[in-house]
Amino acid sequence: MKFSCNRESFSRLFFLAASVASVRDIKAILQNVKIVLQNDKLILLATDNDMSIRLELSENINIQEPGEAILPTILFRKILQESFDKELTIESNSEQTIVSGERSCYQLPTQSASEFPEILPFNAQSYYSVSSSILKQIIRRTCFAIETESSRYSLSGVLIELKENSVIAVATDGRRLACQEGTADFIHTEDESLETNSIFPVRTLNLIEKSINEAEKVDIAIDNNCVSLKIGSTVIHSRLQEGHFPRWRGIIPSEDNKSKVDIIAGQLLSGVRQAEVVTIDKEPGVNFKFSDGILVIFASGAESGESRIEIPIAFSSEPIQIRMNARFIIDFLRELEAEKIISIYFNENSPILFKTDDQYSYVVMPLNL
Repeated sequence: MKFSCNRESFSRLFFLAASVASVRDIKAILQNVKIVLQNDKLILLATDNDMSIRLELSENINIQEPGEAILPTILFRKILQESFDKELTIESNSEQTIVSGERSCYQLPTQSASEFPEILPFNAQSYYSVSSSILKQIIRRTCFAIETESSRYSLSGVLIELKENSVIAVATDGRRLACQEGTADFIHTEDESLETNSIFPVRTLNLIEKSINEAEKVDIAIDNNCVSLKIGSTVIHSRLQEGHFPRWRGIIPSEDNKSKVDIIAGQLLSGVRQAEVVTIDKEPGVNFKFSDGILVIFASGAESGESRIEIPIAFSSEPIQIRMNARFIIDFLRELEAEKIISIYFNENSPILFKTDDQYSYVVMPLNL
């Protein structure tokens, strides 16, 4: 096996594959990346048994001898990170792998490529197709709201509901809930209708986001407890998360009988960040007081003092004061464009609902409930 390639193009793919390679001592071979050279393309394979990735490269590469080899992940990553060579030549036999540049050369140990498990291409006949921009938005606007501290395993992932014409993603930790909707197409060869509700691990969603790059769409196929995705020339296979996700639709409060205020996301984010300065981790609460023509955001700390930030708003009703976790509000706002208009639906004794005009809903439980 021997080929030459552009270092930057190869590095981007290798680092992505290396992020999937096992870091646990399950099976030694899985701590490496497998490379396969065909006549017209290079394929990188990596897996940790729960998640697998298959990457292809056909540009900026000169294949001189087809074959396959095992690349030691840690050593190879260090070489690619430290190298300044524009082009690298990599060749391998049963005993070693040689990496050479204009003024560098490395001789690395290798293993038998036949021991590496097979990672199949995307072969689904029925699948969903989602715009990459929609999927990236879904991931960014929900992953931050998952449960990270308790044993409620089903809440440590994102629920993805796929229907014939839509996709909905939901994440919650029991104190807040993020929900993003978008469009999807159901591609199938028979007269069938399919709806799926699956909990995606956050690690899988993060890998999908990293893999999207310039791909226009992502094809998604779900079979039993596994999901397969095709993103351009990249294929990802992953186990889905087990457990029962709560009935989230009943958590989103009605807009009826609530006060409403429209506010610019960047303006609100700046105000909350300024007020949060005097809070501490044990007491992250910030007060929001909606009164005639003004929103006052204020907080205090026993040793850090007090803060008071004012934002003009269109509101003319009896004052309403709500105390919320500042970090929950900041997590939500920083995923929005600064100029985005947010509608806030609230009263004193119920969850607060934030909504945007692009099918995004965010619910926060006040600290006084």
